[in-house]
Amino acid sequence: MKNKYKICIVLAILLFMMFIGFIVYDYINYNPMYTSAPFSVNILIRSIEFLLPCVILVIIGLILKKGRK
Repeated sequence: MKNKYKICIVLAILLFMMFIGFIVYDYINYNPMYTSAPFSVNILIRSIEFLLPCVILVIIGLILKKGRK
Protein backbone atom coordinates (compact mmCIF):
# COMPACT_ATOMS: atom_id res chain seq x y z
CA MET A 1 0.00 0.00 0.00
CA LYS A 2 1.78 3.07 -1.25
CA ASN A 3 -0.79 5.68 -0.33
CA LYS A 4 -1.22 5.19 3.40
CA TYR A 5 -1.02 8.93 3.95
CA LYS A 6 -4.06 9.46 1.74
CA ILE A 7 -6.05 7.03 3.87
CA CYS A 8 -5.08 9.00 6.98
CA ILE A 9 -6.15 12.29 5.41
CA VAL A 10 -9.47 10.83 4.20
CA LEU A 11 -10.19 9.42 7.66
CA ALA A 12 -9.36 12.82 9.20
CA ILE A 13 -11.79 14.54 6.83
CA LEU A 14 -14.43 11.94 7.69
CA LEU A 15 -13.92 12.54 11.42
CA PHE A 16 -14.23 16.30 10.91
CA MET A 17 -17.49 15.86 8.98
CA MET A 18 -18.78 13.60 11.75
CA PHE A 19 -17.85 16.28 14.30
CA ILE A 20 -19.90 18.88 12.42
CA GLY A 21 -22.80 16.45 12.04
CA PHE A 22 -22.87 15.53 15.72
CA ILE A 23 -22.65 19.18 16.79
CA VAL A 24 -25.67 20.00 14.61
CA TYR A 25 -27.51 16.96 15.97
CA ASP A 26 -26.68 17.93 19.55
CA TYR A 27 -27.79 21.51 18.90
CA ILE A 28 -31.14 20.39 17.50
CA ASN A 29 -31.77 18.05 20.45
CA TYR A 30 -30.34 20.35 23.14
CA ASN A 31 -32.87 21.46 25.71
CA PRO A 32 -31.53 23.64 28.52
CA MET A 33 -34.54 22.81 30.69
CA TYR A 34 -33.52 19.13 30.94
CA THR A 35 -29.72 19.32 30.91
CA SER A 36 -27.53 20.71 33.64
CA ALA A 37 -24.49 21.28 31.41
CA PRO A 38 -24.22 24.19 28.98
CA PHE A 39 -23.99 23.50 25.27
CA SER A 40 -20.31 24.46 25.22
CA VAL A 41 -19.60 21.33 27.29
CA ASN A 42 -21.16 19.25 24.50
CA ILE A 43 -18.88 20.98 21.99
CA LEU A 44 -15.86 20.32 24.20
CA ILE A 45 -16.71 16.64 24.55
CA ARG A 46 -17.32 16.23 20.81
CA SER A 47 -14.06 18.02 19.99
CA ILE A 48 -12.12 15.62 22.23
CA GLU A 49 -14.02 12.73 20.71
CA PHE A 50 -13.53 13.69 17.05
CA LEU A 51 -11.07 16.55 16.54
CA LEU A 52 -8.23 15.13 18.62
CA PRO A 53 -8.07 11.90 16.55
CA CYS A 54 -8.50 14.04 13.43
CA VAL A 55 -5.41 16.10 14.27
CA ILE A 56 -3.45 12.96 15.12
CA LEU A 57 -4.38 11.38 11.77
CA VAL A 58 -3.38 14.51 9.85
CA ILE A 59 0.00 14.56 11.60
CA ILE A 60 0.53 10.85 10.88
CA GLY A 61 -0.48 11.40 7.25
CA LEU A 62 1.96 14.28 6.85
CA ILE A 63 4.75 12.24 8.43
CA LEU A 64 4.02 9.31 6.10
CA LYS A 65 3.95 11.63 3.08
CA LYS A 66 7.21 13.29 4.09
CA GLY A 67 8.87 9.92 4.74
CA ARG A 68 7.84 8.71 1.32
CA LYS A 69 9.91 11.29 -0.54
